[in-house]
Amino acid sequence: MLSEFGVISQIPISLITVATTGASGTFKTRYGNIEFTHVDRTTENIMASTLVMDARPLRVARKREAYRDLVAVGRNLGMVDMDELNDDDE
Repeated sequence: MLSEFGVISQIPISLITVATTGASGTFKTRYGNIEFTHVDRTTENIMASTLVMDARPLRVARKREAYRDLVAVGRNLGMVDMDELNDDDE
């Protein structure tokens, strides 16, 4: 979602990372790799920090929550455009 919101310039091509309350793991598919990264969240928190988007079968993270997850899992923050992150458009 950070890529879609314009917060990072990288575009997922062969890897997508999904935050999950379940176990972490990576799955290789014919469409690319799907990496599930565990985050410790309650159901209430997940519902409040995600959006329903048209034509999407799953809820997606709000911009700030996607950033919070990026920080929580220790990913590279050098790619984050802080101006875009702080822009209130979602």
